[in-house]
Parts: sequence; C-alpha cells; structure tokens
Amino acid sequence: MTRHLNFSHDTAKIEISDEIDLGEPLTRFELPLYVSDRKIVVGTDGVCRLYGKHSVLVITPENLRVTGLEPIEITDPRHLDVWGNRVFKIGFEAIDIEKAIFGFSIEIG
Repeated sequence: MTRHLNFSHDTAKIEISDEIDLGEPLTRFELPLYVSDRKIVVGTDGVCRLYGKHSVLVITPENLRVTGLEPIEITDPRHLDVWGNRVFKIGFEAIDIEKAIFGFSIEIG
C-alpha cells in the first residue's frame, strides 16, 4: 500500500490517497474515519459536512461511499478531555474495487 498525502497551504486543503497492491485482486475495502461529536450531514453526492461552531469541515470521498455513521461512547477518562463524551465513526467502503485507489479531500467549506 502506498499513501499519498498532499497539503495545500494556499487552499488549506488536505488530500489523502491510498493505492493498494496486494498482488491479488481486492475483494473488499473499508476505511473508517473517527471524528469528534458534532453535527454530521452526508449529502446525496457522498460529501460529508461536519459542522463546528464557526465553520464547516467538508470531506469529499474519492472512490468511496459512506456506509454509515456510528456513535461511540467514550468511557476512558483519559480521552474525555480531548474527545468529549463520544466520537463518530464514519464508515467508508470502496465503490470501484478494481481501481484499488481510494481517498478523500478535507477542506473548510
């Protein structure tokens, strides 16, 4: 697997791309993304919008679709100060498994 990471200072945009070659065809690819507790809206286009106090973080998947949002309660007191009482797992899975390149961009929208 090769991970490409690009950060543009001009646009404040992060692009992450994973290219996977295991020597045999993939049968499934899943990618979880964990985010702090906030309002999350998944558009019909698959774009995720995470609403903060003053801005919106936009996550645009590439060759991935959202499979669900799962709230996860935080019980470890060492994590409560940083994450709060819960986080959300945004589940992604491959759209075109044969392409074997997956990723997303993250920017303020």
